[in-house]
Amino acid sequence: MLNARLAIIFLAMCVAIGSLIAISPAIAADYIERDMVVIGPDEKIDTDLVVFARELNIQGRVNGDVVAFANTINVTGSVGGDLLALGQDVKIGGEIAGDVRIIASNLELNGSVGRNVTLTAQSATLAAGSRVGNNVIGLTYGQLKTAGQIKGDLTAASPSAELGGSIGGNVILGSVIAMALADDLRVAGDLTYISAREFSISPLAVAGRIKRLDLPSVQLSPAEQFRRGVFDLISVFWLIGSLVTGLVTLQLRPDWVDEYRRRLESRALTNIVIGLVSMIVTPLIVVFLLVTLIGIPIALSLAGVFLAASYFGWIMFATVAGAWIVAALRRDDRQWPAGRGWLLVLGLIVLHLANKAPYLGWVVTLLVWSLSLGVGFRIIAGLLSQRPANSTARTESVSR
Repeated sequence: MLNARLAIIFLAMCVAIGSLIAISPAIAADYIERDMVVIGPDEKIDTDLVVFARELNIQGRVNGDVVAFANTINVTGSVGGDLLALGQDVKIGGEIAGDVRIIASNLELNGSVGRNVTLTAQSATLAAGSRVGNNVIGLTYGQLKTAGQIKGDLTAASPSAELGGSIGGNVILGSVIAMALADDLRVAGDLTYISAREFSISPLAVAGRIKRLDLPSVQLSPAEQFRRGVFDLISVFWLIGSLVTGLVTLQLRPDWVDEYRRRLESRALTNIVIGLVSMIVTPLIVVFLLVTLIGIPIALSLAGVFLAASYFGWIMFATVAGAWIVAALRRDDRQWPAGRGWLLVLGLIVLHLANKAPYLGWVVTLLVWSLSLGVGFRIIAGLLSQRPANSTARTESVSR
């Protein structure tokens, strides 16, 4: 029951962040792709703005929506519409008239947001002086800190929460391990938190009811802590390794991703079926061949093909997924609406975050894995089927 509540909170956040994929500019957008993008204090953009960059600084005025993919995003100016951002460090010190939807490692809000804030971050700070006109929905893996004004509700899952300032609606906190309340905290509604321990909360800070939902305390053994640490380390190296391998592959063999996308989009259901069957059958064949000593070279070759198809398929899928997202944002019919390196980075980050979703993570992994294997084995089958035809053609040519 508890996991269901947390999943509902997470899914509600994902639906809101899903606008990163679903939203598209209502009018013509300015599209900028370069290392550093600066909108100066005296500059004004009357259309929507889509940016791919290492660093983005908005000091002037954007009257439309801003969609930003950058390592560092800093907004000290104003945005007349929504801000949709995916980045490492995001700082908002200016004014956003619409909604803010952020996926970042670190988020710092010092300015004002006219409507809602939806976020996924390692750490998020709504500093003193910040103002949110409606609700805040968030998921943080580190710390969530509020010190400004939230006129609506605060719904979040975070292991560490430090609450201050004013909250005009209800507060719901999930997965709380540590919680600190500032002296200036004022909650106009109820405060509900999910935790294995009970925290001391002054009735003066909360106008409504204070309620704790029990979270059973789980003591991890040293072996389990070590296992989780190793798994997290492998996950990081997998992400970095996939990025490096993908960038090299895209540079040396860009035709591979073209062929992968063509087959991926042509027969998606067939790819899934072939991939699922190969997941079951391939390990059985490999084990059988290993038992028969004569078949060891074939078993090792088959296992290598299986692993290569899985790994490179994941990289190719991430690139195509990045292209799908950007095409949806820009309503761009081109096959590759941006640089493939940027598309790879975007796709890998989205897949990495999706894999961590409660209940849905394993579904995403299974779907992508089966699609990739299906496409890989279809490509291999196509290459093998061409060999006899080529041999026959060469034989006929020699005989003539």
